[in-house]
Amino acid sequence: WGKKITESELLEVSDKVALQSLRDQEAAGVDLIGVGDHTLYDHVLDWSERFGLTCKRVREAKLTGLEAYFTQARGRDGIPALDMTKYFDSNYHYMVPEVVADTVPRGNFAPFLAHVQLLRSKAAKPDAVVPIVLGPVTL
Repeated sequence: WGKKITESELLEVSDKVALQSLRDQEAAGVDLIGVGDHTLYDHVLDWSERFGLTCKRVREAKLTGLEAYFTQARGRDGIPALDMTKYFDSNYHYMVPEVVADTVPRGNFAPFLAHVQLLRSKAAKPDAVVPIVLGPVTL
């Protein structure tokens, strides 16, 4: 996010992309439609944020919302990005959460649940919509 559009415009486009993915899966005849895998940058970073695992340097800079999210993803002046590592033995890399001794997880699943509910409300078969959740081994 380069701030060439507003945060709300970015989120609106993101919702449209997620909705198009839902429509594409419906059109392909997929029986169970996965939602919640759409990300602005990295799915592990998304779940780190949902668990309240914002890295200490970003917390200390008092960054919140997308500022905190994209700073962890890409860094900014004086604040390096999170490290990346390979997902098992694949070519996929993901952002590594930084959990230190004073990290206190604070779950905030409301935006994720709202996203799932939004897509369920738009689905031709709402019961076919299933949330995709990052597993504990991956995190």
